[in-house]
Amino acid sequence: MKLTSRPVFLACCLLGAAGASAAATYDFSLLPTLGGSTGSASAINNAGAVVGASALAGNTASHATYWLGGTASDLGTLGSLNAVSGASGINASGQISGYSQIGAGGTNSVTHAVLWPGPNEYPKADLGAVDGLSAASSSAFAINDKGAVVGYGGSADYFREAHYWKTSADLKNIAAGFAAYGINNNNQIMGDTGFINGASQMQSLPALWTLNPNGTFAETVLGLLPGAPRAYASDISDSGMIIGTQFFTSGAYHAARWNANTTVAIDLGTLGGSSSTAGGLNEAGLVVGASTTAAGFTHAALWGLTGAAVDLNSLIDPVAADGWVLTAANDINDGGMIVGTASRNGETRAFLLSVSAVPEPASVALMLAGLALVAGVAHKRGAGSAVPRS
Repeated sequence: MKLTSRPVFLACCLLGAAGASAAATYDFSLLPTLGGSTGSASAINNAGAVVGASALAGNTASHATYWLGGTASDLGTLGSLNAVSGASGINASGQISGYSQIGAGGTNSVTHAVLWPGPNEYPKADLGAVDGLSAASSSAFAINDKGAVVGYGGSADYFREAHYWKTSADLKNIAAGFAAYGINNNNQIMGDTGFINGASQMQSLPALWTLNPNGTFAETVLGLLPGAPRAYASDISDSGMIIGTQFFTSGAYHAARWNANTTVAIDLGTLGGSSSTAGGLNEAGLVVGASTTAAGFTHAALWGLTGAAVDLNSLIDPVAADGWVLTAANDINDGGMIVGTASRNGETRAFLLSVSAVPEPASVALMLAGLALVAGVAHKRGAGSAVPRS
């Protein structure tokens, strides 16, 4: 979700220019790790602060990570050094949502949702094992500028509930929800809801929940594309634009867009392959995610309000990329900055794309106008991953 609904033209003119020229539109940079060889960026706010996860030296564990100005900071865990943690979202004031294993870590360790007051502020808030079950885990996926956190908790995939935390002591279960993935500043929440189809199959439907003054949630089930019996919604802007992923009976899946006022699904298509996912969106309506190409590779993708998907790899200088391929874009801020995951020779790293230039001279004025509008605005929630849920 985003801080402001004011029109921002920068990202839209970038996409239009990209279709007319092969010149680099974005500057590409790898984000450092915490000493290990892997990393991934999940979210970025309008101040350019990035969060995600990266490996420690020796790749002994992966910890929640905060990047600013090219420097990586370890956000730590709720357990030992070997416990795994990750950051999913960051708001305008620098509060961060995510998850962490507790105790010694390891494959069977319980995971709890976490709220970090800021990158260098302690203690971390353990949002707890939902429902008080000792074997239950929880995870936080997004945070808005009011500090409200959403995610899920439960003891297994088929015994979990969507959750809303106003504070660590104020937990609300979202009725019928399996998981909540996004929240905007109007307390509209995105995720999936549904029912158990048979003994063990979860049938998820994309859902919008609005928090009522009395603390209850009003649920709206969003539309499905033809041939797609299930889907989930992953992010929402303050203006009510919604994104998510729809799963077809064929086994393919497509990124989709909804408007909260109509709930009709729009298929965003692919880069020529069979599948795509939506990772994040900004207030201008630009969507980022991932898609398979006609050649069968998975590349980071960008969608505008109209038109086909654009391969983000075509918008960066291949010399600067030095063999790195953008495989998933997880978030975009209102200034057009994009974060996600890049790969090279089996190694994965977090990347940051920042605005380089707009090839068409006629677009320069629009770019400058967009920069002026976003100057001084700092925010961005956390988005969902560009990797689809099953």
